[in-house]
Amino acid sequence: MTPVRRTLRSRQAGFTIVEMMVALGIGLVVVMGLAVAFVNMKSTFVSQDKLTQLQDNERLAMTMLTEAVHEAGYFPDPLTNDRTTLLKADADTSWGVMDAGQAVMGTAATSSKTESLSTRFASTGTDTLMNCVGGALSKAGTVRNVFYVDTPSSTLVCTYSVDGGAWVTDGGKPFALVGNVKKMSVLYGLDTNGDGSVDEYLGPDALAASQWADVHAIRVTLDFVDPNKTNTISWVQTINLMNFKS
Repeated sequence: MTPVRRTLRSRQAGFTIVEMMVALGIGLVVVMGLAVAFVNMKSTFVSQDKLTQLQDNERLAMTMLTEAVHEAGYFPDPLTNDRTTLLKADADTSWGVMDAGQAVMGTAATSSKTESLSTRFASTGTDTLMNCVGGALSKAGTVRNVFYVDTPSSTLVCTYSVDGGAWVTDGGKPFALVGNVKKMSVLYGLDTNGDGSVDEYLGPDALAASQWADVHAIRVTLDFVDPNKTNTISWVQTINLMNFKS
């Protein structure tokens, strides 16, 4: 009888409840580990994607501002034209009065407006000079670009005028250029000694009207929203004027 009992017992062998609970527990731990790893990988991917977009925004914003500053003060054919004749005085009070021949202008932040940067150039209508949104003139004229930050939307925006006319907008609103920009501040490099080099940088509220003609460079600081945190990331760039008044 003993051999028969042993055979029946061997045939009836299986997992006990304890063994099944242990197996389920191990499986659950493995699944949870895979889930945590997946969530972490996805979070890292999203974070890196946001940082990449931020870097693209930083480069795009500075490229636009650099191009506008490099064009500032340009006028065609200096052998036959005069700078002060083509870059006429602009009495606009919204973004700052500009004297004849003045290439750049800045206004300090107020309770109702953020800080602004204006640049001007004269175009023949057949050259490659463009306004702040990348459009070229179809005829000769003087363009004034104005850049500033729209605080409610945290967006770097711009508007422009031609020959002192009405400000051109996008359906009544400024043209949106780059998002996630909290603030723009600009310092203006002055050549006070007349030796062609920058001696000091001042804010727009510290410059006298006569000193704007001595600006040879600007230093732009853009504060971008950190997509992964609550603080901001500052990008500072110094841009030399290519057509400063001599």
